[in-house]
Amino acid sequence: MPASTPILGFPYPTGTDRVMDGDNAIGALAQAVEDELLSAAYKVLGYVRVEADQSGIGGTAVALAGLTVAVDVAANRRIRVSHDARLLGTANAMTGRIRIRQDGADIHLAAAYLHSATQTQSISASIIITPPAGLHTYSLTGQMSAGTGTISLNASPGGPAHLLVEDLGPLA
Repeated sequence: MPASTPILGFPYPTGTDRVMDGDNAIGALAQAVEDELLSAAYKVLGYVRVEADQSGIGGTAVALAGLTVAVDVAANRRIRVSHDARLLGTANAMTGRIRIRQDGADIHLAAAYLHSATQTQSISASIIITPPAGLHTYSLTGQMSAGTGTISLNASPGGPAHLLVEDLGPLA
């Protein structure tokens, strides 16, 4: 009866191959190929989304509620951290910022000009990094950086905000 690798299901015959030492060379080869493919595979490490608005964001950066994710990063991996959100100001001609943070330190900044107090402005960004292996926490902060009044994260069900951390594969 044929066997297969445990995850990807590469088939191979059971028993010994036609090798004098009695090992199962085909099974070992199938497992080695599966291991290599899985080590290079893209995968989502963490994802969170919120559908609740957060108002009163002023000139000091504040954590965006619910937009924090902890992930375990393997050694020598290329990681993409990205977000998508909508901002709304309380006045015309404002600028809002969203920062991506890794372990409490800013690693990326995206800004959006909020032309009108009646229209939301989408703000999306991503950064590709190679963090050291281990546990890392990624989060978002929001801040009004120009204008008067405050901004809001507009994350109602029609436009939820999210934070996504992806493993893009090993370094070349």
